[in-house]
Amino acid sequence: MRGDVFFSNTKNIIVLKELLKKIKILNKSKKKTSRILYHKNKFSKLHIMQIMHKKGYVGDPKKNKNNSIKVFFCINGSCYFNFYNIKGRIIKKIKFNKNNPLIFFNEGKNFYNQSVKSENVLFLEIVTGPFKRKNQIYLKDVNKKFPSLNTNT
Repeated sequence: MRGDVFFSNTKNIIVLKELLKKIKILNKSKKKTSRILYHKNKFSKLHIMQIMHKKGYVGDPKKNKNNSIKVFFCINGSCYFNFYNIKGRIIKKIKFNKNNPLIFFNEGKNFYNQSVKSENVLFLEIVTGPFKRKNQIYLKDVNKKFPSLNTNT
C-alpha cells in the first residue's frame, strides 16, 4: 500500500524554513511514509518531493529501467540506504543523516531501499522525470526467493 501524497500549492521559490513548516502536514499522516510533491504532475521533467518516513519504515528494494539520476538531501533524522545485488545481498550500506546529508546515484545500477532507524527521517528527493510506474523494477519480482520488505501500513 502506498503512503499519503500531498501536492504543494507553492508556485515559486522554496526555502528550507518553508519546507520545515510543512512537516506538520507529513506528521499528521497515519502511514509510515508520506510526501509533498513540488512538481506539477508525473509528466514533469524534474520531480522534487519532500518525504517523511517514520520509524520502522522499510521499502521494497527497487531500481528504475531508465537509469534515473536521484539526489537525496537529509533535513532531519536518519536512515540507511541499502544497495542490493540481484541475489538480494546487501552490497553497500550508507548512513543518511545531517552529518552525511547528500546521496547522489544512478537509480538503474543497483536495487536500493531505505530503512529508518530514528523516530522519522525527513528529506528532499530530486529525480529526473517523467515518472512511469512500469519502469520501476522490484527485487522481489526479479528474484522470487526475495521476500517483500514493505512496512508501509
